[in-house]
Amino acid sequence: MRRSSLISLPLLLISASLFAAPAEVKVAVLQNKLDHPWALAFLPQDQGMLITLKGGQLKRWQPGKGLSDPIVGVPKVWDSGQGGLLDVALAPDFATSRRVWLSYARGGRRRESGHSGGVWPSERR
Repeated sequence: MRRSSLISLPLLLISASLFAAPAEVKVAVLQNKLDHPWALAFLPQDQGMLITLKGGQLKRWQPGKGLSDPIVGVPKVWDSGQGGLLDVALAPDFATSRRVWLSYARGGRRRESGHSGGVWPSERR
């Protein structure tokens, strides 16, 4: 009997913490004019964020400046169904390399899609 009460006490404490009131959350709208935003990556040193739009655009949002025009050089995507420009991630050495990884769907010759990933800007020059 004693062993079961030792197990029950931690479970009771964990359960009680799940029902505790969360800390106050402040919500702010940063941008409301994006067509199908899909993913974002936060840039270091409060330089804003990169945002992918499913239709194939990559944009940058910066505090005090707002949303940029589409960034040039992004691969052409196949925007149909769940396809399009999808995820964005900064390379681990982004501070020095400035590389960004993109995940996207590209169309085939018979109107089917295939998923791709790539480094942007392209390392092929």
